[in-house]
Amino acid sequence: MEVKIKTKNKTFSFSIQEKAVNGITGSHYEELVDGISLKDILETEMTLDGKKLNRDEMRQYKQKIGLVSQEMDSICFRYKVYEYLYQRMRTNRVSLKDPRKKVMDTLKVVGLDVTYLNRDIQDLSSSERKLIQFGSVLMFNPEMIIMINPLEGFDRKTKKRIFSLIQKMKDLYDKTILFVSNQPDLLYQYTDYLIVEKNGILLEGETKEVYQQVDFLKKNKILLPEIVELTDLLRKKGMNIDYHRDLRDLMKDIYKHV
Repeated sequence: MEVKIKTKNKTFSFSIQEKAVNGITGSHYEELVDGISLKDILETEMTLDGKKLNRDEMRQYKQKIGLVSQEMDSICFRYKVYEYLYQRMRTNRVSLKDPRKKVMDTLKVVGLDVTYLNRDIQDLSSSERKLIQFGSVLMFNPEMIIMINPLEGFDRKTKKRIFSLIQKMKDLYDKTILFVSNQPDLLYQYTDYLIVEKNGILLEGETKEVYQQVDFLKKNKILLPEIVELTDLLRKKGMNIDYHRDLRDLMKDIYKHV
């Protein structure tokens, strides 16, 4: 999908790969993300695949977007899980004959059992709260889900658990994911397509190919994944090795050339 967004201060033109995990990174990605999510419809112009949307069309488009912020709003901590998810249904005007069943089904999708229904959100772990956030977005079945630093601060095991859910959203439910982060190692490992923002769109393309443009990215002060920096160093020393996402594959490649 070709996208053009004009905000109060900038114009962005880029592609979003549908039913894929799209990474967004850069020094000032916030304005780009605000534009994609139509945070301020009155101050934003949007064109999709060459068609400029009017205000009503932008409102309809906005309803198809789910946003998972980096942290839950502290006001949510006053709720139990069922109360929070029920309020989210009301906010997003999800009309159901049996809301309790919808909440239970949502918990199942994100890998939590019904015992969570009556638990206080403030007593949940950060990873459990993140799963609840995902569930609250999935309930109204958006076409696109924007995730702000979804793996920030979690250990390796928890990151894998959360990303398996992200993959499930993409592969099983055909969701388009926007994975917003300034952590290059996570972007390199988990995204299919990458958009790099720096005073506009600096670079975009398949994630692996984007990060292979090492000198250009360094020149523009864009952080690189550690495995890419190591590979680039060895290549510049004359070792004819490929770029890999998995360190084990890189080590095998190195051994072939020793």
